[in-house]
Amino acid sequence: MLHLFVSMKAKFNTIAYDILITNHALHRMAERDISEDLIIDLIENGQIKQKPQNLNAFWIFNHVPERTDNFVCISIVTEPKIIVIKTVLINWRPI
Repeated sequence: MLHLFVSMKAKFNTIAYDILITNHALHRMAERDISEDLIIDLIENGQIKQKPQNLNAFWIFNHVPERTDNFVCISIVTEPKIIVIKTVLINWRPI
């Protein structure tokens, strides 16, 4: 899987991380009109749901008032000092 390093940093659970975005997630961001600023806001302020199969994998989601396709959600994996954004979803519902 090819990753693109985007010159972004964000705090997740009070720890500063560099952000890597997969090509798949970049395509989904473009299709769904999701900005880098919104990605950072989700990471820093979104609701967090840990994925049961992996201790370092999470769904981060939030309601975005100016959008009609809520919740906006990202699937991430945390690694030391890096967050990998795997995909970006809209109309997401927490399980």
